[in-house]
Amino acid sequence: TQTYPVFMISFSDTSGTPVTVRRIEPEEYLSDDKDVGQGFKPGEKTQLVLEVLDPGKKAVSFQFDFL
Repeated sequence: TQTYPVFMISFSDTSGTPVTVRRIEPEEYLSDDKDVGQGFKPGEKTQLVLEVLDPGKKAVSFQFDFL
């Protein structure tokens, strides 16, 4: 069993400078019936849906990380 990850998504401009960065905690992406404290068990599956607002015309690339 391992802890649910924190995700980070960042959008950058043409020079690689971040335009916006957001950390997404497990409580934000898990359904209400999941107990974050119980962790992610081997073989368990879960779905993650992120809705992203347009960060503007300066953002030309993005990076998605597990923390």
